[in-house]
Amino acid sequence: MQDGSLSPDEIEALLGGSEAGAAAPRIHPQGQARPYDLTSRARGIPEPIPALEMVGIRFARGMQQVLGAYLRAPVEVHAAQTSVQTYQAFVGTVPAHAGVEVLRVRPLHGAALLCLDPGLVFAAVESLFGGSPAVAADAPARDFTPTEQRIAGRLTGFVCSQYQDAWQHLHPFELEPAGTEASVAAARIAAPSDQVVVTRLGLGVGGAGGSLHLCIPYSTLEPIRETLYASVSRADLQGDHRWPQRLSERLREAEVTLVAELARATATIEELVSLKVGDFIELGLQETITAKVDEVAVFQCRYGVSNGRYALRIQSDPSSAATLPGGEHDR
Repeated sequence: MQDGSLSPDEIEALLGGSEAGAAAPRIHPQGQARPYDLTSRARGIPEPIPALEMVGIRFARGMQQVLGAYLRAPVEVHAAQTSVQTYQAFVGTVPAHAGVEVLRVRPLHGAALLCLDPGLVFAAVESLFGGSPAVAADAPARDFTPTEQRIAGRLTGFVCSQYQDAWQHLHPFELEPAGTEASVAAARIAAPSDQVVVTRLGLGVGGAGGSLHLCIPYSTLEPIRETLYASVSRADLQGDHRWPQRLSERLREAEVTLVAELARATATIEELVSLKVGDFIELGLQETITAKVDEVAVFQCRYGVSNGRYALRIQSDPSSAATLPGGEHDR
């Protein structure tokens, strides 16, 4: 190279050297180097996630109540199962012809996916229109009719509202339907290798039913990672105390029939058939009588008249020999 340019032999030598240099990095001793895809988000996520377990419990309880009222039939709810897996693995678990709804997660970024098993939608339709939900157990999987699509949309609304309520004590957010998809494969809310959090809830109606699958990309929940892995409070472990309180209030408002048998007479069949108009039946009146509700003794009472009306005066609780607090009360 006298004038600054390369000769053909020198160019060939350089090209040969670059090929050799390029091939060298591919040869590496075992255990010292291995390929790594920096574009992949797959990574280990510790399980279980304590907060999501409590969310699943509240979600299952809410769905049982709202669906029972909507379908006007007893609804069996299996424990919600929450797991972390790749999006590709999740797609493989959803049955064919499932109802697929894309949901916006606000104010978090990203979208969620709700899949409804065909059997669940078929059983809901049968129950609503007076049929037998058990028929849906043998129905072949197929695309939904317009009526079934409307029912699936209503179920989607229930899922959104109840899942939001289950999150209120952690990090409030909203689930908003954003459109349906023909299949779960067509709804690409995440890359196949991305990690997703999947909540599955089994629902039974009249011997039939199916599962709902709620899938949220882990990248959507990652901004609240500290909340997800926070230790569960003692109050959460003991359950929701609002339900026992509401049950107690409703029990106090329930109306019951109080029955007090003043006396009882015993007669033979011969004496009974021989009775005529004007005959008297002698009753063995007791000083104290027992007031009952559904044949269960609740009070020991005395009978009499109060304000011109027949009345009972409560003496004591039959479960104890002591007089009720506050003294005697007229009833």
